[in-house]
Amino acid sequence: MVDHSASKDVIKQINDILNSHEGVKRVDNLRTRLFANRIYVEVEIAVDETLSVKEGHQIAENIHDEIENTMEEVKHVMVHVNPHYNTTNHSS
Repeated sequence: MVDHSASKDVIKQINDILNSHEGVKRVDNLRTRLFANRIYVEVEIAVDETLSVKEGHQIAENIHDEIENTMEEVKHVMVHVNPHYNTTNHSS
């Protein structure tokens, strides 16, 4: 059995949800996997580096819940949170 990605329309819908969340600075990675007629989503988002773990976790939880509750075809969402570094505070 070979894994397949979700359709472009589904990926766009997921990206729209991700980008609608104020705390999301960037989508670092989005992977979808179609298994039978259900979709599994893995996403990495970047949030402000100064947020607490609790605040970053809440953003991830809100995204998880919104995608699973509004997209019937999605079985599970895994959200990983990365820090988005303020380039004025870090040297390259």
